[in-house]
Amino acid sequence: MPYSNHPLAPELPFLRRYARAATGQRDMGDTIIANVMADLAEATTDTNSPYPRRVRQFRVLVSAINTTLAPNATQAASVGANVAALPSTMRHALLLTALEDFQPKDAASILNVSTAEIPTLITSAQESLRHLSSKRILVIEDDDLLAAAITGIIQKMGHKVCAHARTEQEALAAVAAETPALILADVHLGPGGSGLSAVQQIMTNSTIPVIFVTGYPELVLTGKGIEPAFVIRKPYREEALQTAITQALATGHTAHN
Repeated sequence: MPYSNHPLAPELPFLRRYARAATGQRDMGDTIIANVMADLAEATTDTNSPYPRRVRQFRVLVSAINTTLAPNATQAASVGANVAALPSTMRHALLLTALEDFQPKDAASILNVSTAEIPTLITSAQESLRHLSSKRILVIEDDDLLAAAITGIIQKMGHKVCAHARTEQEALAAVAAETPALILADVHLGPGGSGLSAVQQIMTNSTIPVIFVTGYPELVLTGKGIEPAFVIRKPYREEALQTAITQALATGHTAHN
């Protein structure tokens, strides 16, 4: 979807990322964004609104996502059994605060609920999503300390790191040998190459979900090539990474060209 010259260009990659994360599908998320571009532009320039710019944009987006998913059971099912079972307000409360870093007050404004309801919605969503079975996860990260920290989070969640790859070649070999259920990848692997390139090669013959954990999200959220639903910025919050892992496993997100 071309958008490099659009006035909303700086925000669009992140709006698209959220639409994909909340719906569970790249194409559906991108279609929703395309359908509400005019409304997003209007919300962005609405100086009479009592809400901040980003809150205005997400009010439009969340409403469009709910409208798209609600009437179609087939589409709703695509979000994954665990996630689809969550009421939309509960799901959005978790994603808005954990992945998009909205404060409870702003999340409440987006969802048209009271600020006091947000913590309960988040806790309920987290509890509902904790029951995924244990999965095998590949970590592609050249920094051993960061890899160890990520491994600790994965193990705390009840999952297993099936391999730790430090280079492109190690990543390709690990996928062939281990068949992970999820990949967590850094973009830059130092002398070992590129995590982006490794994932590109992996995805030519695989539909394994991918989460990029990187200090350079702008290199992934370009609107071109591979764009997974989840891109976690370093330094990351543990809650954000846990939410991304759970949501990606529940919905079966994949990176796509």
